[in-house]
Order: sequence, then C-alpha cells, then structure tokens
Amino acid sequence: MTPEKSFWLEFLFQALDDVTGARVAFNSPRQRLICQNETRAWFLADDSTPGSFLFACEALSIDPGAVRRALKNATIVEIRKRLRHRSDFIERPYTDGLDNPRFESTCGRRVSAL
Repeated sequence: MTPEKSFWLEFLFQALDDVTGARVAFNSPRQRLICQNETRAWFLADDSTPGSFLFACEALSIDPGAVRRALKNATIVEIRKRLRHRSDFIERPYTDGLDNPRFESTCGRRVSAL
C-alpha cells in the first residue's frame, strides 16, 4: 500500500472511532455527541472535495456506498478488518448506501446514524 493510501485508510479509521466515540477522550458527553454528529454528517455528505468521505474513498479506490452499507450492518472492528483487505469495498458502480443507515460501536452496540 502506498503512503497516500495508508494515510487515507488511517483517516477513515479515525472517523470510525469518532462516529462511535470509541478511543477518543472527551471533556464532556456533549462534546462526544457533537463529534459523533459531525462525523455522521461527514460519512453521509455528498461532497467530493479534499478531506471529504467521498474523496477518501476515491483515494482508496473503494466504493463509498459499500462502506456506508457496512456501517449499518457490521461492527466497527469488522469494518476495520474489511477496509484493511479492501475486498468488500473495491470500487464498483456508485450507490449511496444511505437507506436507513445505522452505525455500531466497537463492542457491537448500535448507535443511530441520524
């Protein structure tokens, strides 16, 4: 994997941690909620500017719709493993994957995406 792809993969991993509140120290529950809400919006945004979710997916040659679908159907630990191997997320025709999204924490506990 190139250094650029490694960077974007770690970038996505950080976003996964942020959306669940896992492995991140917050000063207050309100701060955690703000971070989670901003990260959910980042995952759901239809924006392809540098630093966006779609831009990161393009840099990794993965299908953003597949990642979004995985966020509602798998634990974060499973998604991290699958992203490392990228087999489930190889670029395919774009689908938004936004139908009733849900996210799960690293322990498999579901948290609402919206």
